[in-house]
Amino acid sequence: MTCEIHQGQSNDLNITHATVTNPALGKSKLLMVKGEFEGAIANVFKFLQQTPLNSEVGFLVDAVVPQGDTKVALDLTLPLVQGIMPKVYGAAQLNQAKLNVLPLDLWIKKIDGDLKFTEQGVYSDTIQATALGRPIKVNIKKGDQQQTFVNITGSAEIETLQQQFKIPGSELAKGAMNYQLKLGLPYPGRTTELVVQSDLAGVELDLPVFLAKTKNQQKPCH
Repeated sequence: MTCEIHQGQSNDLNITHATVTNPALGKSKLLMVKGEFEGAIANVFKFLQQTPLNSEVGFLVDAVVPQGDTKVALDLTLPLVQGIMPKVYGAAQLNQAKLNVLPLDLWIKKIDGDLKFTEQGVYSDTIQATALGRPIKVNIKKGDQQQTFVNITGSAEIETLQQQFKIPGSELAKGAMNYQLKLGLPYPGRTTELVVQSDLAGVELDLPVFLAKTKNQQKPCH
């Protein structure tokens, strides 16, 4: 049996198309649902929190405040009997969206790319965006230790970093630097992990001779 849905609404999200299939009515152990819906990113996150996926995506949803709209493609294989795990694949298209990363109080803007999720968690290919006034690249990956890692590669002016993070001693530095940031978003009960690395190329340090550096020198820092 196949049922076609051409419009509908759920949790303030508009269903634009959906196909529900039961391969053998009364006999099949699986129900397949494939469709598309659209709406505010915040409402998509709320929807995910009310599904069995909450244990896999809830911590990410709690860590950000999104703004903007999205279109989501969803492909579900749902068990009709106990003992079978559901299969989930979804992709939310982000177009000029923005969100605040709460652990860093950092706004990421002009987000373009797909945020993907399965029954095992959230991930992405490279997402283009801007942060600290400059372009960045974002990759989201599921870790092995009940964490999802947000990896950001970009660059920033020292003055902008000081304004954002109030870094002690930053008045002794001038210029701009490349950086790699890794933010580990844990499941409940675990500690958030943050690692920032840079070779400080492009930064001049006004320090005593043995600590000073010119803009052209590299000095690994993490």
